[in-house]
Amino acid sequence: MSFFSADPLDDVFQLAKEKSLANLESQVIELLKPYLKERPEDFHAWMLYGEALGVVGRFTDAVQVWRKLLERAPDRFKAKANCALAMLYQEFHSPAEAKPWFELATVADAVEGAWVLRGANHALLEEYSEALRCFSVALTLNTEEHEEALLNTALVYRAMGDYPSAVKFAEEVLAAYPDSEEAFALLKEVMPIVQGTISGPEVRLH
Repeated sequence: MSFFSADPLDDVFQLAKEKSLANLESQVIELLKPYLKERPEDFHAWMLYGEALGVVGRFTDAVQVWRKLLERAPDRFKAKANCALAMLYQEFHSPAEAKPWFELATVADAVEGAWVLRGANHALLEEYSEALRCFSVALTLNTEEHEEALLNTALVYRAMGDYPSAVKFAEEVLAAYPDSEEAFALLKEVMPIVQGTISGPEVRLH
């Protein structure tokens, strides 16, 4: 009995997925570049290709792939493409350039995790009220990591100098996720400020 499919291209794509899971992005790129010439409408393969290009630092090539997806792929792929572009611009350029892409990624049928990522982007830009709104939306959705939303909410309150609220949300994280080292560290940091045993840093709100 053969373990290979009737179409060798199916085996190429399967191998590319396995290499991606093994974090062998250079091999993913080598496999998918000729594959996509034969199957230019395989949008799942284009996504895998774009992700691999971003991981190896080929920013321009990755952006071209995701923009091509936006132009040609069905609507169900567009939130993923917008989110991928946002993450690329944030990593290789700036949070400000990433911001509009995160907004597009959450307009409709947001990709998993997009609201937390958008909130984190606002936090980097010191747009704290909007960051808190995004995390609040994330907590209403099953597609978001609630631990990340709660933890990031606590971190934003710390950045704002609202230490009691930072403690409250750090405690919420630990109540639901007792193994959260980040929440424990945050609580250890801000609790003495709330109790008045040390002074917090001067905070400038934006």
